[in-house]
Amino acid sequence: MGMRGGSVADELDLVLVQRWMQGAILDPCGASPGARQILTGSGQLSAVERLGIYLRGYRLRLLDSFRGLHPALCQLLGPDLFEQFVFDYLGAYPSRSHTLFDVDNRFVDHLLQTRPDRNLPAEAREGWIDLIIDLAQFERIFVEVLEGVGAEDSDTVCLADLPREPDDAWLDTTLVAVPCLRLLYTRFPVHRYVEDVRKGRDVAVPLARATPLVVSRCDYVVVVSELEPDAYWLLYALVHGESVRTASRFVDIPQGWILLRDWVRRGFFTTINRDPVRGSHQPVGAVTASPTQG
Repeated sequence: MGMRGGSVADELDLVLVQRWMQGAILDPCGASPGARQILTGSGQLSAVERLGIYLRGYRLRLLDSFRGLHPALCQLLGPDLFEQFVFDYLGAYPSRSHTLFDVDNRFVDHLLQTRPDRNLPAEAREGWIDLIIDLAQFERIFVEVLEGVGAEDSDTVCLADLPREPDDAWLDTTLVAVPCLRLLYTRFPVHRYVEDVRKGRDVAVPLARATPLVVSRCDYVVVVSELEPDAYWLLYALVHGESVRTASRFVDIPQGWILLRDWVRRGFFTTINRDPVRGSHQPVGAVTASPTQG
């Protein structure tokens, strides 16, 4: 694309022109003030039309990225409606990251903010919208766990670090979760729908069912498991820095210790803090969601 010679262009250095070009392409309305003063037209296309080619190409590239990040949501909505959702989001939150990995990092927030029934009580909201949000959130978390920092090259707590039965000192310990651990309490079993879509199976729209999930990674493979509600809240409390004793209010201590040993075996924790910790904290990397979100 050529730049127009003349007084306006002469006064702009390359950095300013690049910034203008970026702003014109990111403009959610596709507006391009100044295009005729900065860019040249051709015999077939005006300056604005030539800029439009870049704008459409950029948006289509972002749309392709969204299809890769959210294949199951695209399957659920169909390509046309999915495209409308994506471009509506990009209009509100133009991508400004240097990596396409972050292009959808506010997508779920946007869906929550724009759902038409957001001011209604949770029990009065449309289940179809809940399904869309659950699916978008799970697919975002799946990619975060897959592409983010894992524990493959670092030490994790192992069963040899734990006694068979806890004493009082052990009940007062806290643990730090691995950075790739995520907890998500969905209203639909969307993880199964995503798995079917990714594996090219025939899929049916999932029916509503409260589904506590833990998402982790082992040897660079994402592992998704359903938990019983009490086990979910026990793990939720542990990754938020509560002691084993305090977190065991959700299950009895013997059962909680059995669950903890299983989670240690699966590599969920990097550190044991033997000194009592007052209050709870949010360990780095432990991102959780509860059924009341949104």
